[in-house]
Amino acid sequence: MGCMIDHGGALVCPRCGYKEKSPASGGKLFLPPRTVLNERYLIGRILGEGGFGITYLAYDLILALKLAIKEFLPRGFATRTADGIIVSVYQDAVHSEAQQVFVHGLEKFLDEARILARFNESPGIVTVRDFFATNGTGYLVMSYLDGMTLRQHLALQGGQLTFLQAFELLSPVMDTLQEVHTAGLAHRDISPDNIYITCDQQVKLIDFGAARFALTESSRSLSVILKRGFAPMEQYYTHGRQGPWTDVYALAATLYYSVTGQTPPEAPARMQEDHLQPPSTLGTGMPGTTEAVLLKGLAVQVELRYRTIKAFQQALSRAMLDTDQIQLFPARPVMLTQPGKRLPDPLFLDEEAPPEKNPQEIDSSFSNRLRWLKRLGIAVPVLLVATLLTILHSPSLPTTPSLPVKDTLSIQEPLVESAAVISSATVINKIFIQLDTPRGTNPVYYVGERLDLMVQISDNGYLYCYYRDERSKIARIYPNRYALDSYLTAGQRIDIPGPNASFSIEFSDANQSPEALCLVSKHNLGMKLPTSLKVADLEEPVGVASLEEVIQAFQALDESLTYQRVRPAVLKR
Repeated sequence: MGCMIDHGGALVCPRCGYKEKSPASGGKLFLPPRTVLNERYLIGRILGEGGFGITYLAYDLILALKLAIKEFLPRGFATRTADGIIVSVYQDAVHSEAQQVFVHGLEKFLDEARILARFNESPGIVTVRDFFATNGTGYLVMSYLDGMTLRQHLALQGGQLTFLQAFELLSPVMDTLQEVHTAGLAHRDISPDNIYITCDQQVKLIDFGAARFALTESSRSLSVILKRGFAPMEQYYTHGRQGPWTDVYALAATLYYSVTGQTPPEAPARMQEDHLQPPSTLGTGMPGTTEAVLLKGLAVQVELRYRTIKAFQQALSRAMLDTDQIQLFPARPVMLTQPGKRLPDPLFLDEEAPPEKNPQEIDSSFSNRLRWLKRLGIAVPVLLVATLLTILHSPSLPTTPSLPVKDTLSIQEPLVESAAVISSATVINKIFIQLDTPRGTNPVYYVGERLDLMVQISDNGYLYCYYRDERSKIARIYPNRYALDSYLTAGQRIDIPGPNASFSIEFSDANQSPEALCLVSKHNLGMKLPTSLKVADLEEPVGVASLEEVIQAFQALDESLTYQRVRPAVLKR
């Protein structure tokens, strides 16, 4: 009864551990195991329960197929009779409205089955196979899903995902909700518990129970459909006007929970004094202007919220491209993985959507425009067996004289090449680079030592740094997944890799001198760079052969940018 696999009459199933003849955990409220419904469906263990009913694992005795069956049994309005099978509505004075609510809810339960049956071809909704009435209530027969809820998945991922991972995971849910809303049905109970991730990595929306009660007049019926922290304010009112915007709030709350690991404060508390913390204040990286979009989706007042899921999804898609900074994120798995399958981690978004697509097409295909990056291991591979530290300098610092770069290993000082400024109309943003090792600043470095780079700039600007190793591989070292913001203010000092980074740059070969390049622009150029430079930081080499090509690519976007190069001497001990 636990997995619907024959275990040869054993008292304990060797496959799932289910104990035969063990009492149901919910006592008399649940159907006894091995109950047969409609002369066809064998009832097994409990899959889940909520305010409106109970879902069981079942077995179709005719088709020999595992299924899930949901029984309509709204808590507070009905219970089970002494035989443990029949559902009975409360008749006492305390529950005077129970009969009306139960009948209305049962009608909505059937309506839900009919509506969901129209979506049997939709990959985002569980397939409805049958509906029947017996035992004084109704039963909805659905395909059985093997997997876990979003809440369970998040727990396995350390409690939260990166924003891009969460958006990628929830995008199918948004697409599904658009279909559901078009059909005139709202879910009204979206939460991490009602989003299901199957073992074959499909994301499905489950449990449309709250939708059945959306139109009831009863305050008691409204009270049971609330999911604290995920329900918007209109669900707290007896006559609260609900619709697609209700699902917008709940989905935004689910997205918030997915990226922060925290449930938003309840809507009524936010009406009095809003203590909702923006994700960025909790240490969550939010690309572009997505934080503002997310907070608008979580607006307590309906008129300030997105009215449709489509509008919310489009706004998120555009906000990820409307970025003032390059955002990189720590790697985490996105979905349930199959054996031997390695899932990628997100890095860059392409700058532009295909020109002739309409908004709906852009929404559904947005995930295909994400670029992915390999996960960073504890030991960084060959390309970054090393660490850099760059200073882009302020006017108060002593300027370093321009020196020509010499291709020789006998250089006894780090040399800084002055910037090529094509447009004389723009004030040069001066850069100062200082190289350090763990034993301090030194003009000569040895194989095996780690390099730190300190950088300062004389005016506000966007900083980009690249490193060419001894094997001529080039990687972007700033901004990176540990330092997300490329924008620096005048005189601001940054360290590369920095105190919180988990990578290093180690000199590994004395046969060829490595080189660092830092560029600074008044403009954010990250998303405008050619595809060859839009690659992962740290581990992946960029798609160019030399630092000269990097400079040319940046100069093509901003003639007035400043750059400096430094080539330290590396010797064997």
